[in-house]
Amino acid sequence: MIGIGGREVGPGRPCFVIGEAGVNHNGDLGMARKLVDAAAEAGADAVKFQTFSADATAAPDAALADYQARAAGAPESQHALLAGLELPREAYAELKARAEARGLVFLSTVFDEPSLALLEPLNLAAYKIPSGEIVNRRFLDAVGRKNHAVILSTGMARLGEIDRALCTLRASGCNEIALLHCVSCYPAPAEACNLAVLSVLARSFGVPVGFPTTPGEPPSRWRRSRGVRASWRSTSRSTAVCPGRIMPPAWNRENWRVSSATCVPSNPPSVSPRRRRKNASLRFPAK
Repeated sequence: MIGIGGREVGPGRPCFVIGEAGVNHNGDLGMARKLVDAAAEAGADAVKFQTFSADATAAPDAALADYQARAAGAPESQHALLAGLELPREAYAELKARAEARGLVFLSTVFDEPSLALLEPLNLAAYKIPSGEIVNRRFLDAVGRKNHAVILSTGMARLGEIDRALCTLRASGCNEIALLHCVSCYPAPAEACNLAVLSVLARSFGVPVGFPTTPGEPPSRWRRSRGVRASWRSTSRSTAVCPGRIMPPAWNRENWRVSSATCVPSNPPSVSPRRRRKNASLRFPAK
């Protein structure tokens, strides 16, 4: 059991539902505000962004991932893409205040030490660490020393690498940790989700576990999306954390490919009262 923003997260508690704003604001603060509002209207517990420095995260000539390169109007490099998705430094304090005014816990994925320093004065309830940093022991130590809860994505990590990451965080003073079973494929096909891994992670490491929503279709087809259904089914495996990506009404497939986002439509899904008792269930409003 861990605590995030005054909420108990773990077995026997309601699933902690995160509205994943990510970088779906496309560097536009006005759009970022709408993402906060969409998460609140959908009934999420938290909203989460991503905080990074393009200079600290990507080399100038780093290539785009295949799914990014296929998007219309894609930039020439990963660095250029990330630079266009950065928010102003002062935006995070404003977004945190907006989230808290709407009853949401404000979270962010932190990718590098300069971004960690940027977020530290905001006293976030938890830090999210991306799967790409799970073997970065120096960075894990830096995050662990902040003495906040941590949500750690596992991505392509082996069990031994996950164990070493947990040991590093705990040695630096962080004892409230949750693991996310994240499939490093965007969008993740349902046959690759392997929800049995959730039980393996929970049994192996004794921490709360979660699974993100990764639909492979636009919002208009979510009712038939095997990716969305995989996320819903994960709640039957004692999932403690369930991030679901969100995007405002001006959704288009090109932006989705670039940002790797999956989305909540303009008429967002609401969270069923049933999750308040034990698990999470996202329910679309009737047409």
